[in-house]
Amino acid sequence: MTAEEISWFQRMLSLSLLWLILGGLSWSAAGEQSVILAWDPNAEPELAGYIVYYGDASRHYTNSIDVGNATQYTVLGLQEGQGYYFAVSAYDASRLESDYSNEIFYLVPLSMQPWRSRFFSVTDLADTSKAAILWGNQADPDHDGRGNLMEYALDVNPLDPSDRNQGIQVTLLWLPTGAYQFLSFNYRGKVGPIILQT
Repeated sequence: MTAEEISWFQRMLSLSLLWLILGGLSWSAAGEQSVILAWDPNAEPELAGYIVYYGDASRHYTNSIDVGNATQYTVLGLQEGQGYYFAVSAYDASRLESDYSNEIFYLVPLSMQPWRSRFFSVTDLADTSKAAILWGNQADPDHDGRGNLMEYALDVNPLDPSDRNQGIQVTLLWLPTGAYQFLSFNYRGKVGPIILQT
């Protein structure tokens, strides 16, 4: 590597921040999603393009996409519930590549559609007039005081009023520093505690 190439390479190491544009999410019927990445352009005149890297482990990228001179790219085919690490590198006309940019992590959210399909018929879901009373986010078809969005978050049945006391448990803890509420809750099949001071 010549001194000029080393100088360019070192300047490219300061590739600007990588951004995740959450507003760019989209879903497909197969449970795949996309996300838009964007980054600040590199001002070096030798710049020829960028490569987007991503994978399921930090700094271990299994996918790379040459996006040319674009400073924004939509990554397709991301799986619901899967976490991804993203970084970008820059390259010159000789394909001399910079180090990675800073890394960002993104956990692809789960769609409510598979959950809805477990409990509501295709006919009901196709009937938009039933959204407010049956399958919509705020609907409470079992009249247990929890809308479907909360039932989904707690991973309980929206048609079963007997699960009213499932998903969230609150207990009172008396500690030398005061009284605390201990909140244990299901989150899509997982349990997580939160302690709230009363």
